[in-house]
Amino acid sequence: MMQHALSQQPIRIENGQYQSIQCVDGTVWLTCANDDHDYFLTAGESFNLSRCEGVVLSGIEKNTVANLQDLAVIPEYAIV
Repeated sequence: MMQHALSQQPIRIENGQYQSIQCVDGTVWLTCANDDHDYFLTAGESFNLSRCEGVVLSGIEKNTVANLQDLAVIPEYAIV
């Protein structure tokens, strides 16, 4: 999992680049290319990015921090 400080400038994440996003601090705004809805995550909330064809996201507050989980990462609790 990679932790990122998000600016208020939107960034694009390509399809398949990350599995999920979790807001650590502040508020994350995101929208999926194949979805008409906007989503807002606050501290502790997460969103599964695998259902999106591409994502645009940004921090709402100046000091927003989010964790992005790479698709290659297998959680310790996963049964393989």
